[in-house]
Amino acid sequence: MFAAVAAVALATMAAYSAFAYYTLLGPGAKDIDEQLRADALIVLRALPDDIDQPRREAAGQLRSTESTPPRELPVRFQVWSRDGRLLLRSTDAPRDAMDPSMQPGARDVRTDGAVWRVVSVTDLEQRVIVQYGFARADMVAVMRESMRTTVVIVGAIFVLQLLALLAVVQWSLRPLRDLRDALDRRQVDGGESLALHGLPSEIRPVVGSFNGLLARIDDMRAAERRFLAEAAHELRTPLAAMRLQAQAIAAAVDARQRDASVAELLSGIDRTTRIAGQMLDLAQVEARHREGIKPVRCDLDALILAALESVVVPGQRGGAPVEVVSSGLTVRLQPALFELALRNLVHNAFRHAGDAAGVRVVVAAEAKRLRVAVIDSGPGVPDGVATPTRALAGGHRGLGLDIVRRVCAAHGGELLLARMPEVPRVHPTMVFPDAVVDANASMPA
Repeated sequence: MFAAVAAVALATMAAYSAFAYYTLLGPGAKDIDEQLRADALIVLRALPDDIDQPRREAAGQLRSTESTPPRELPVRFQVWSRDGRLLLRSTDAPRDAMDPSMQPGARDVRTDGAVWRVVSVTDLEQRVIVQYGFARADMVAVMRESMRTTVVIVGAIFVLQLLALLAVVQWSLRPLRDLRDALDRRQVDGGESLALHGLPSEIRPVVGSFNGLLARIDDMRAAERRFLAEAAHELRTPLAAMRLQAQAIAAAVDARQRDASVAELLSGIDRTTRIAGQMLDLAQVEARHREGIKPVRCDLDALILAALESVVVPGQRGGAPVEVVSSGLTVRLQPALFELALRNLVHNAFRHAGDAAGVRVVVAAEAKRLRVAVIDSGPGVPDGVATPTRALAGGHRGLGLDIVRRVCAAHGGELLLARMPEVPRVHPTMVFPDAVVDANASMPA
């Protein structure tokens, strides 16, 4: 902005220099000649008829006219008779002829060591000649003085523009300073969004996008804090139990008691390992949710079977089977995340329904909306429980269901407690709102 003001000042001075060249040496000189000729004709018409009579013994003197161009340029005139007598001149005109040729027209003439621009006119009878002109040195002096004045004026304008520009910049940057102060006051662990009120319309979209970025950062930090809290909560109990089992092994009095304590210790280690794996899965789901998942076209039945292969081992839990109702659906999901969610739902069903419980995976498609439910034959979820993550007995936090819920959220869906037809209990159900590519299945009872 400062450069723009300086450029305007320089452009003004350059324009004035171009005007000076135009006036002195360029086409503008013709305009001056025309004005000099017009003024010379005025003088000629104002002369008395007997101006050339010999009775006049001395040349008269008149003050220079003030109307000659350019303004304030000293011009002189002389009136000569046909026989070479000086009849009249302006006060500061030389006594010698400004144009010794005494011929009408405009020309540069050197007189008394100076160059003059002279225009000569004569009457119809050619009795008198009026010479009207100025010294080139006077023109240069006038232009120099005018240039100095212009430089002073342009400099003053430049300073005023600069001060005005500083004031405008300070005023226009006030919202940015307020924004900076708001950012300085904002806490690292989150806080209110930056206010959009009072900001220029050009800045509001940027601040709005920045608020979105701050919100995502706050969500990420909240997820990190939640992960640490869940880790502390989930690992505290099994680690305490393992410590007790280790103490029991050390205090065992016989081999039977020691073997029982070792079995309990190994069970605690397995549980801790499973919890650690779930926590890593949860962190992976959170990260992929923030980055945005990329669903792909896949066969839903194949996804379900692939997920169950790593969960259900033949003969496990008294041979309790997992029944899969074929859907024949083609869906758009993120395979790894879907398999992770389904494994956690099935594992949760076996863990809370009992060893002899049967488990079914059923699917329903409603337009593009996909529902996947895991139904077990156990006691089910008590009535009045609002959310799946609070549905487990015994106060367990339920990392598995947290993983399922966040996988659903990453797909734009949710984890619900749904009551199936002809089943008097509710069961965890994954809902994906825009996943079905080819829908031919319905939710069985």
